[in-house]
Amino acid sequence: MYRRNIAINYFVLSIFISSISISFGQWKPAGNKIKSKWATEVNPANVLGEYPRPLMVRESWKNLNGLWDYAIMEKGSSVPTNFEGQVLVPFAVESSLSGVMKEVGSYKELWYKTTFDIPRGLDRTRIFYSILEL
Repeated sequence: MYRRNIAINYFVLSIFISSISISFGQWKPAGNKIKSKWATEVNPANVLGEYPRPLMVRESWKNLNGLWDYAIMEKGSSVPTNFEGQVLVPFAVESSLSGVMKEVGSYKELWYKTTFDIPRGLDRTRIFYSILEL
């Protein structure tokens, strides 16, 4: 009985690990530009997990860094229905660590899409994001 439970638990764990590696197995840094010695430690499952503003730490918060869908569209296009691939947020789509390394340029727009669950127990939820336009 004990050996059977171990075998079942091992099987379930191996399926779980396989599904993680399939999900994140497609991401890798693009090119070789501006990589630090820590670039090899970047992991889509836990990207920059620390609170982004250490002087203003909240008790309850959710890190939205990770793989998001992206599309580079002509400026003024409607919301995309198809996305080109995945970008590793919070890295800029032009950077190596984003896994994309494509230039957006001044005549195109970059769209991001993701979904997430709001943890139970939050008395109120606010979503803060920032956009940098060059």
